[in-house]
Amino acid sequence: MNAILYVDRTGVQWRYLPHDFPRWNSVYGYFAKWQRDGIFTQLNGLLRELVREEEGRNAEPSAFLIDAQSAKASTSVPAMSQGTDNAKKIVGRKRSIVTDTLGLLLAVLVTAAGVQDSAAGTRLLDQVAADHPAIRKT
Repeated sequence: MNAILYVDRTGVQWRYLPHDFPRWNSVYGYFAKWQRDGIFTQLNGLLRELVREEEGRNAEPSAFLIDAQSAKASTSVPAMSQGTDNAKKIVGRKRSIVTDTLGLLLAVLVTAAGVQDSAAGTRLLDQVAADHPAIRKT
């Protein structure tokens, strides 16, 4: 787990993990399996519930915020997954997120920068409504 967190924090490629961690392919194998099994999503949900309860809130949120940000893509990002945000004159990708009122993450969607906020927002609304029944779409 420490090696996975190291890759996440530093952005280092799997093959370049420092020698004091297990072999990169073993670490990546665990990461891929846990991601496929939804372990990270479950952990995020459990931690969010704990933080909300510590703050005196219900474990499940009843309101949320949506935001989007266009960002230039790295040269290693395939051109076919990029787009142009004409309003901001940025070629790259767009990150759309949903947070609860405490700023805790509920959903993420990464698209080409040219995808309209309304299209990404609709997909995020559907996902949040399915994952968090206390939140209603109106």
